[in-house]
Amino acid sequence: MLQILGVGFAAPANQISNQLISELNPNLMQVHFEQDIGISSRSTVLDLKYLVSSKNSDLLQSFANIVETDLELAARAVHSAVAQAGIRLEDIGLVIGETSTPFQTIPSQAQRIAGALGMKVKAYDLLAGAASPAFHLATLAAWREERLPDYVLLVYSNLPTVFIDYAAVTPSLARFSDAAAAIVISTKRKGALSLLSVSSKSDTSIAAETIDIFGPLHISNVTEKVIESKLELIAQEALKSCPRAAKRNYFIPSQLPLINKKRFADILGFAEDEVLISPYGDSFSSTPFGPFCDRFECFSSGDRVYLALCGIGLQFGHIVLEVN
Repeated sequence: MLQILGVGFAAPANQISNQLISELNPNLMQVHFEQDIGISSRSTVLDLKYLVSSKNSDLLQSFANIVETDLELAARAVHSAVAQAGIRLEDIGLVIGETSTPFQTIPSQAQRIAGALGMKVKAYDLLAGAASPAFHLATLAAWREERLPDYVLLVYSNLPTVFIDYAAVTPSLARFSDAAAAIVISTKRKGALSLLSVSSKSDTSIAAETIDIFGPLHISNVTEKVIESKLELIAQEALKSCPRAAKRNYFIPSQLPLINKKRFADILGFAEDEVLISPYGDSFSSTPFGPFCDRFECFSSGDRVYLALCGIGLQFGHIVLEVN
């Protein structure tokens, strides 16, 4: 059984407030979106003086105005996860990574992060957008245990604000925030949490959107509705595979507008305070680990955590964890 030994999450210090969003795009009135999106600020690696002066309308300039790189942000998340796991970087035998906002495609994000940390191990990406954590865990769970090294590092690094034209920002895009997350996995040693169930699937019937790394990020309202309906089905599947524990049960979805929190709680049978929506914003595959890390010290033995993950591509899946 796969064990989670440590989880790390890192976000940049620079913040784009709702007030600043409204100033960057006066057509987007603050009162019309801040209650629904559920966050008052989002993190960015962009230099704020550059953002105010340019609104990031010329994306070719954004990469020259970054105050913290994707590798630096990922390194912070990795060091946090490794410290929590009680191991050393050199103990890790495999790195699997993912990013929906690549700064370059060769070498892979996992190879770039491992190289930046001085790790000489096998490293590669497995890409499933916001559903990548489910894809990664499902892949590892399918391998024979003897094929896995003692410790595996999963890394998620996403910087969507670098790809947003804030002069034309929409309520959907106003949720996006930069963040990185990391997980240390083992099959050889008991960890803080055990993986009870995982699934990873694709649906080619969904009209998938793509991210153009040479153009501004776009998310349509239709795509948002598809994701919301998919998350409900995924959550029901997770609950069917592993019924609620006698103790506390928590639900962490891919980022949802705050306005949907109560509806999902009612539909799925969770208390409203058991639905953990990230206060940090939407960072694709990195998103669920913000509230996960915030809550980590409060988890008790026997609690269960249900993650439902779906993004703008064709992939989706669930993860069910139990606190040891």
